[in-house]
Amino acid sequence: MFKQSVHYKPGLYRSLLLASVLSLAACSSSDDNDTDAVDETPQAQENTINVSLSPAQEVPSISVEGASASAALVVDDDSGAISGTLNVSGLTGAPTMAHLHAGFAGTNGPVLFGLDGSDDGQVWTVPADTVLTSEQLQMLLNGGTYLNVHTEANPAGEVRGQVLPSNIEVYRTTLTGAQEVPAVNASGTAVGVLTVNADNGAIWANVTTDLQEPVTMVHIHQGEAGTNGPVAVGLSQDVENQALWTTVPNDTLDVDSLAALETAGLYFNVHTEANPAGEVRGQIGGTMFTVTIENVSNDQTLPTSQGSVAVPLSPGAYIVHRADRNPLLDPRAPAGTSLEALAEDGDASGFPAEVPGSVVFNKPVGDDSPGPIFPGGSYQFSFSAAPGDRLAIATMFVQSNDWFYSTTDADDDSISLFENGQPVSGDVSDRLTLWETETELDEEPGTGPNQAPRQPAPNTGIDETGTVGSLAGKGKSVELNGQVIRVTITPDV
Repeated sequence: MFKQSVHYKPGLYRSLLLASVLSLAACSSSDDNDTDAVDETPQAQENTINVSLSPAQEVPSISVEGASASAALVVDDDSGAISGTLNVSGLTGAPTMAHLHAGFAGTNGPVLFGLDGSDDGQVWTVPADTVLTSEQLQMLLNGGTYLNVHTEANPAGEVRGQVLPSNIEVYRTTLTGAQEVPAVNASGTAVGVLTVNADNGAIWANVTTDLQEPVTMVHIHQGEAGTNGPVAVGLSQDVENQALWTTVPNDTLDVDSLAALETAGLYFNVHTEANPAGEVRGQIGGTMFTVTIENVSNDQTLPTSQGSVAVPLSPGAYIVHRADRNPLLDPRAPAGTSLEALAEDGDASGFPAEVPGSVVFNKPVGDDSPGPIFPGGSYQFSFSAAPGDRLAIATMFVQSNDWFYSTTDADDDSISLFENGQPVSGDVSDRLTLWETETELDEEPGTGPNQAPRQPAPNTGIDETGTVGSLAGKGKSVELNGQVIRVTITPDV
């Protein structure tokens, strides 16, 4: 969560809306002298726009478990007349206010009008005969308004939802140093939001930074994950809020950039004095996926000659790729240094430098510091992907000398993130299996003195010269009383 507040820029939005209004006026001119002409004035069109509100859409985002709201707005594209209702659920208390605000996703803005609440505060209604001005209407039709519900616990807003007509799309991404190519040990993170009018390519983008290093430039670049590409659009620093960078009115994406957006081929990049090529980066577009890796072992899972034990899982690495096979596993004869360090010692830190595009996950959910996950613990990470993208994961089976879990299938040892055009969802644990690097001589799992929980220092076992491969492929197996790892993929659809 960011400490800086994001301020609405009225001058920027007024300029945008004025340009839109003048453009519409020019298109609607007619010949007043043609008295016999048939009246071809378009009939007023009413749009019904459904809005989902959540704490995560607040700026800055907040966490309120179970809080949500939903709304249905009916907007007359000609007159600006607007009506509709909003229903809340699971809030920390009765709402104190509900408003329609001006502001694109990722920014805060002023109130346009308030909604009327029911006696119990659960239903809120747009006041009768409410009509938007032409500027307000254009703002709404371009995705530049949002509903916000306020409570005593969260007076600035507890749930928020962007009002998005069907032709408006919003993309959100978190920028990190790990996504830079090559990876950067960044001084913080940033959040980028891109709003796109799919009909004409018009965009409104903002990036809010939380970096220790001074920011020099912010751009949207064209390039797939793991590659660097040219600048497509530049962003400007807000005068009042130095942490906020935005596009200027009437910025657009060209045909090539719009096509790249559909395949997650654009990215935000924040440049600093310390890292002029980019300190933090985040892909834009595609489908957002959240991956949860859980340790579901217990103290009876791994039988040994000295009694049964649980199996910790180490920090690991993942990569979204389109290569012919899992890049985390290459080279395989012998293993690369980063994979050897992971498989022997649970150290994933070398992957971003050795495998471009790979990202480390190392902080258990709920912890502030890196570390392994024990029974009941989990890792979680998110990324954007498009059809054709695959996911590869690697994490150490800690009760071993050089074993690790990784994704596998008959073709490329990765998980296809889309099947028949639809994002993969649910438990994919059956698509992972145990591998080994054959870089350290095996000892009995769960007892060996040179295994990570018991070794006096990293890389202390007896060296072995072999090749990377699955245990099953090497004719090996391990007796387990139940599952060790559970991996769940959740697409944001």
